Amino acid sequence: MRKILLLILLLSVCYPAVIPDWTVNAADYEFSGSVTSIVIINDVEQADVNDWLGAFVGDECRGIASLENNSVLDYTVQLGHVFFTPTVYGNESATMTFTHWDFVTGIYTEVGSLEYLPNMIEGDFD
Repeated sequence: MRKILLLILLLSVCYPAVIPDWTVNAADYEFSGSVTSIVIINDVEQADVNDWLGAFVGDECRGIASLENNSVLDYTVQLGHVFFTPTVYGNESATMTFTHWDFVTGIYTEVGSLEYLPNMIEGDFD
């Protein structure tokens, strides 16, 4: 019984109960853009490649950076950072807010905003 409880505890620590249910359908939008960023929360740079970064206009998801879609890039050895690089979508200019999801804690944190412009390129690896 102790072994089963330990296994359940280990699994719950290693695998969050619920990943974000964010989705975006690129075909719904005429334009796209790209964002290259790091995420800093309370003066601490987020460096877990399993974290996600979502881009939103209101409640509508317009872009996702996650390891599963190859848009979270671990350049800690080369450049000292984990980069979040979502492709973002829209039909016209709009204010996008960015929400970080922490893989370990499951906590969602709004981390900033920017003005979306069709075909924009925001940020770099410097």
